[in-house]
Amino acid sequence: MTALALKTYSTAQLLDLWELTTSNPNEYIPVVRGWLMDELESRYPEAFDKWLDGDAEDADLRKYIEAEEG
Repeated sequence: MTALALKTYSTAQLLDLWELTTSNPNEYIPVVRGWLMDELESRYPEAFDKWLDGDAEDADLRKYIEAEEG
């Protein structure tokens, strides 16, 4: 998986991956999570900012994105 490959993933796939990485102890997971956040932020900047500003839990990101998708 690369950051470029994530551009071809659906939003649902990105959010599924985000949730799968929440408790994964692999040393490379922070890099992957960074890529996921970058891609989700590029697609949904307002929802992503609200999630960050709201001091929400990782699991709440899907709710913010889905609310923006409407």
